[in-house]
Amino acid sequence: MVNLTKNSLLLISILFIVLSTIQSCKVGEDYKRAAQNLPEKYRQESSIDSSIANIPWWELFKDPVLVELINTAILENQSLKIAISRLEESYLYFDISKADFYPNINYSTGASSAVNSENSSFSNTVNAGVSVSYTVDLWKRIKTLNDVALQEYLASEDAYRAVSIRIITSMATAYISLRD
Repeated sequence: MVNLTKNSLLLISILFIVLSTIQSCKVGEDYKRAAQNLPEKYRQESSIDSSIANIPWWELFKDPVLVELINTAILENQSLKIAISRLEESYLYFDISKADFYPNINYSTGASSAVNSENSSFSNTVNAGVSVSYTVDLWKRIKTLNDVALQEYLASEDAYRAVSIRIITSMATAYISLRD
């Protein structure tokens, strides 16, 4: 048996508390996608430009009225314009979140003049300053915030797609019902 003194017990308990505190500040593990068994190539080679998937589906009907209605709905719909604005806004937030990976450089300048009325002397003062700061991302807080901003951008992109699909299908359904 080992006899421990009060100092060594205190040292061990402080060390335990410090290590526990450091470990508790960890944000989380990085997501790693599972490996997928995908083929290198598809069986058939085809040119990307000639695919039917690149043509909007409403143009396959060869109905100029339907195409014009859908194109007008896409250009003039307020919900779609709002979705586009939110998409642009989330991209800007994502772009801003990348700025924390780099150092911050601030500068300032100033000048002043004063006149002493008793002896008519001038006093001029000029000052300038530069400061540089950098945040070390020890617990990956900045990286996690950047990942969150990316996911919010991707979510707003999917919301934009959902709104545009809803508008196109509503317009096509209404037009086809009207023609029936």
